[in-house]
Amino acid sequence: MKTTRIIPLSVLALLVLPLGLAAKPFGQAEKNGKVTETSPDAVRKTQQEAAQKRAKEAKAEAEKAKEEAEAKAEKAKRDAEAKAAKDKAEAESKAEDAKKKAELEGKKANKERKELGKGSEKGQAKRAENSRKWWKFWGKDSPAEETAQ
Repeated sequence: MKTTRIIPLSVLALLVLPLGLAAKPFGQAEKNGKVTETSPDAVRKTQQEAAQKRAKEAKAEAEKAKEEAEAKAEKAKRDAEAKAAKDKAEAESKAEDAKKKAELEGKKANKERKELGKGSEKGQAKRAENSRKWWKFWGKDSPAEETAQ
């Protein structure tokens, strides 16, 4: 019986174990269950592929950054144009208001000149008195003082 135990152990030791423990073929290694090449050419090829991938990613990032910069510049240009148009419209509005104000003042001045020699002496005196009251109300002594300033 002892001979029967020794025979299977020796067969196992001589045939099965060397097959399981045999060295891998040259240029291959197992990584995460996958057999990969480890020869210098294979490593160089893998490194080149990785470098090409990084270059493509860098190029894509550069293009994206360029597009973002162009979009930002375009937006700034549109904002500047909109602001310029708004400023122009505001300036035109102010000019139009000033023109209307000047026309109104001109009408008032013409009206005062027309009233100057008209009416009775009593009416002219009353107008002069009202004018003096208004000038005092606004802190000036006479209409001549305003023109001097």
